[in-house]
Amino acid sequence: MNTDQRAVEHRNAFTLIELLVVVVIIGILAAMLLPALNKAREKAKRANCVSNLRQIGQAAIMYADNSAQRWPWDDTGSGNALWDSVTPEWRHFGKLIATRFLPGTGKTFYCPSQSKHYTIDDPATGAQHLGEAGSSTRCPYYFRGPAYGAPTIVDEEIKSLVADMRFVNVAPGVVATEWQNHREGSNVLFTDGSVQFLVGSTNNVNDPACWDFFDSR
Repeated sequence: MNTDQRAVEHRNAFTLIELLVVVVIIGILAAMLLPALNKAREKAKRANCVSNLRQIGQAAIMYADNSAQRWPWDDTGSGNALWDSVTPEWRHFGKLIATRFLPGTGKTFYCPSQSKHYTIDDPATGAQHLGEAGSSTRCPYYFRGPAYGAPTIVDEEIKSLVADMRFVNVAPGVVATEWQNHREGSNVLFTDGSVQFLVGSTNNVNDPACWDFFDSR
């Protein structure tokens, strides 16, 4: 191999510094693209959440049509329970599963954005316990009860019925905790079957003021 050939091969080869520069550029591009990808992924999950709530709303309207226009509320108030083994009984909108207006495994009641709290496969409160003696089932949607201003029967007034859970615990003597299904706001189901994504609420869904805020939008 002559000197000219060795020179050409040397010019065509990457140096260590050049390789490091390429790696750094790829890392920068990945860091720039990752937030956009995460945002797109969350947007898709939020859309699935809207679909879930619309299905719940349609099933609730059919339930009311067959129950003297009454929504499937509990007399015990608001909450996120679907099945309670203590009573035992189907709770809140879990009645839609029991009456088969919303048949299936209960997957519709689980927001795809929520991966930590009240998930569908939670060992203690997951959907596998639906109808099971000795176990209860809860979901990451919160059902507004009459005590929080929910209508008991179908009428012309449009009010909020079900929303993504947003939990805030600032009780004295405990470590403050806060979590919600979506960072920017909550998907909310209304009595006319519509679903809106609402932002700006600083209230816990376990607070009547939160539902008043939803109704005002």
